[in-house]
Amino acid sequence: MGRLIAVWTACALLGASGRVLCDDHLVTRATAEARLSQAATQQEQDVRAVEHVLSRPEAAAVAAALGTTVGRVQTAVPTLSPAELHNLAARATLLTHDPVAGEEGFPVHDFLIVFLIVAIVVLVLGAV
Repeated sequence: MGRLIAVWTACALLGASGRVLCDDHLVTRATAEARLSQAATQQEQDVRAVEHVLSRPEAAAVAAALGTTVGRVQTAVPTLSPAELHNLAARATLLTHDPVAGEEGFPVHDFLIVFLIVAIVVLVLGAV
């Protein structure tokens, strides 16, 4: 009889605990949706930053020198992980906004474009 009571008590507690705790999460649904939306927005901005640099004539020249096309590199951009894409976007933004890397033909400008293209190609080939 004592075992039967213990079994019924355990069943009652297990059944009740699922109903009581089903809405008890570490992160609310609104917070999770906000974080997902924020991540999607960040990824879109990162893709735009990298594609902006790749749309420049210097990028086409470097891609041709490496035996590929900018179009091929651009199709590989969305396949990068969020961390890889964010890293390249930070470098692309630096290339676009940093006056030292800027528009005056400074060699760092060409180096960064070469680096971006090579980094994307290496990352994509490493993923395949």
